[in-house]
Amino acid sequence: MRIHRSTLVSLGHVKEVRMEHGRCTVVLDDVELQVSRRHTRELRDRLLRAAPRS
Repeated sequence: MRIHRSTLVSLGHVKEVRMEHGRCTVVLDDVELQVSRRHTRELRDRLLRAAPRS
């Protein structure tokens, strides 16, 4: 998934997606990236769809 013009992210590397105080952050392995709200929502939606169902 593309989260910046030149940053591609594999969903398998996403550890956390959070929105705090108007800032959106994606945590990948050991790196935190600031992203747009649209990308944060899209990542959350994709991670929820990819999550194993119990």
